[in-house]
Amino acid sequence: MIVGSVPIVTSFSIKDKGNFENQLAPLSIDWWPMFRHDTNHIGISTSSAPDENDVLWLYQTGGFITSSPAVLDGKVYIGSGDNKLYCFDMMNGDILWDFTTGGYITASPAVANGKVYIGSQDTIFYCLDSEDGSQIWEFDTDFMIESSPTIKDGKVIFGSSGALYCLDADDGNQIWDYETKSIILSSPAVYAGKVYFGLNSGEFLCLDFADGDFNWKYTTSKSIESSPAVYDEMVYFGSNDEFFYCLDADDGDLIWNYNTSGKVQSSPAIAYGNVYIGSTDRGLYCFDADSGDLVWEKFIEKGVWSPPSLADDKVYFGAIPCCGDSTYLLCYNAHDGEYVWRYNTEGGIGMKSSPAIAAGNVFIGSANGKVIAFGKEDFIADTHGPYTGIKDEPIQFEGNAYGGGPEYKWYWDFGDGETSDEQNPIHTYSDAGNYFVTLIVTDIHNKEAIDETEAFIEEGINLPPITPVIEGPSNGKIGKEYTYCIPSAVDPNEDDIYVFWDWGDGTNSDWTGPYASGEKICDKHIWNEAGGYTIKAMLKDEDGAESDWGYLEVNIPISRAIHTSFFKWFLVRFPLLIRLVYFLV
Repeated sequence: MIVGSVPIVTSFSIKDKGNFENQLAPLSIDWWPMFRHDTNHIGISTSSAPDENDVLWLYQTGGFITSSPAVLDGKVYIGSGDNKLYCFDMMNGDILWDFTTGGYITASPAVANGKVYIGSQDTIFYCLDSEDGSQIWEFDTDFMIESSPTIKDGKVIFGSSGALYCLDADDGNQIWDYETKSIILSSPAVYAGKVYFGLNSGEFLCLDFADGDFNWKYTTSKSIESSPAVYDEMVYFGSNDEFFYCLDADDGDLIWNYNTSGKVQSSPAIAYGNVYIGSTDRGLYCFDADSGDLVWEKFIEKGVWSPPSLADDKVYFGAIPCCGDSTYLLCYNAHDGEYVWRYNTEGGIGMKSSPAIAAGNVFIGSANGKVIAFGKEDFIADTHGPYTGIKDEPIQFEGNAYGGGPEYKWYWDFGDGETSDEQNPIHTYSDAGNYFVTLIVTDIHNKEAIDETEAFIEEGINLPPITPVIEGPSNGKIGKEYTYCIPSAVDPNEDDIYVFWDWGDGTNSDWTGPYASGEKICDKHIWNEAGGYTIKAMLKDEDGAESDWGYLEVNIPISRAIHTSFFKWFLVRFPLLIRLVYFLV
C-alpha cells in the first residue's frame, strides 16, 4: 500500500490561540483552494506575503469581477461577469484555459482532487477538470447561484435561491438538500460535522453535515450576506442589521456582538487570537475573538465590503468607493492596524472579492474586470506536504517548482539519512517518528529553491498472522511418520512468521522459523499409541503477535497387524473354519 500526503482541502483548526502566531510561522507556500482558504472559512494563510505593492502581473477580463481567486498547484482560478471561469499561470498570468457558462460568475471557485467547482447565474453548478477546463458533470438548481462552494470529505456544499445543496464531489449526485425559501448568498462553512450559513431572510442556520438535518437557527433583524468563519466552538458572521455576531457553534447561543453602525457584508478572518471584519461604515475592525473587546479599528475613505485575508502578520482587504472615486487594495499590520501599503485597483472590491494569498503572493479581482497578482517573481519549490504514513509502508512524495527553469534538478532529503534525485520519489521509513523533509530544486541557471515539510510516521497496527489451516492425513497407523502442512502462512503486515506445532500427544515442536509470509510450512510426526489426537498449530510474527490456533483431528486406530495375527491363530485352532474363510473371500 502506498500512502501519501494529507488532503489539501481540510478544516483549519486552532487549538491554542496563545501559540497561534508560532503555529503560523511564514512558509513559502500555502495554497488557497477555496473561498476563505479552508472549510472553516477563517481566511488565514501560512504563506509569506508581500510587504510592498509590486504588481507581478495583471489581466483584463471582459466583465466585472466579484469572484475571489482560488490558488492551487501553481494555478489561479477566478470567475468573471463575462460568463467565464479563467485559469491562469500563477507566476506570469498566462491563460491556461477558460470555460464559458451561460451566465455571470459571481461566486468563487473551489479546487480539489483535480477538479474545479463553480456555480453560475445560469442556474448550473459545474465540475471541471482542473488541468484543461473540460466539463466533468453539471447540476441544475433552477435558480441563480451566487454562493461559493465548500468541499469536505468528498462532498461539495453550496447555496442557491431557495436551498442548500450537498452533492457527491466525484459524480454530482445529490446527497441531500435543505429548503430555505430564501436566497443564499453566504458561502457555507463546515466545522466539526456541522454546516453553517446565513440567509437573506436574516436567519443563520446550522445543519448536520452528514444528512442536512436541522440543528439550530439564530435570527437577526436583516439579511445575512456575510459568510461565516468557525473555530474553537464559536461561529462568527455579519448582518445587514449593522451587527457583527459571535455565537456558540454547538447550540447557537449568543456569546457577544458589536454594532458597527454600518452593514456588515464582509466575511470575518481569524488569527493571532483576534477576529477581523469590515463594515460599510468605512471601518476595519479587530476584536478579541473570545471576549469581543475591540483591539483596534481603522476608518478609511471607502466602505469595506471585502472580506479581509491574513498572512505573515498582515491583513489584506479591499474597499469600494462611495462617490465614483478611486478604490484600493490595502495592507495593514494585523497586530496594531498600522498602514503598510495600498494599491489603486481602479475598480471596487466587493463582499465576495476576498484576497487570496499563496506562495508569497496576493491575488485579487476587481469590479473593472482586472485580475491582479501582487508580489515578486520568484523561484519556488513545493513539497506538497505534510505527509503521513506508517513505518515500513512506502510513501509517494510529490515535488513541483514554479518560476526559474525551464529544466530542474531535484534533491530530496527525507530526514532519516536517505535522499533521492527523483521529482516524485517513493520512500519508506523504517522507524516511527516525525521527520523533517527538505526539497531543493535547482534550475539551469543554478538558482535554488527550497521547501521544507514534515513526514509523520506511525507505528501502525501490528495485526497478528491469520489463523492457520492444517492439511494432512486424518487417519494413520501407529509408528508411521506423517507430514502435515500449513499451505499458506500469512501475516497481514508481511512480517516473517514462526510456527508452533502441538501434536496432541504431549509433544510439540516449540517455535520454529522464521518463514516468509505466504510460505508453505510443513512438519512431520509419529504417534506411538492408538487413539484420537487433535493437532494444533499457531503462528507468531516477528513482533510477537500470535494467531488463533488452527486445528485438525487425527485418528490412530489399533494396528491392523495385531488383528491379522489373531485371525491366523484362530484359523489354526479351528480348521473347520478354513472352508468358510475361503467362501467369504
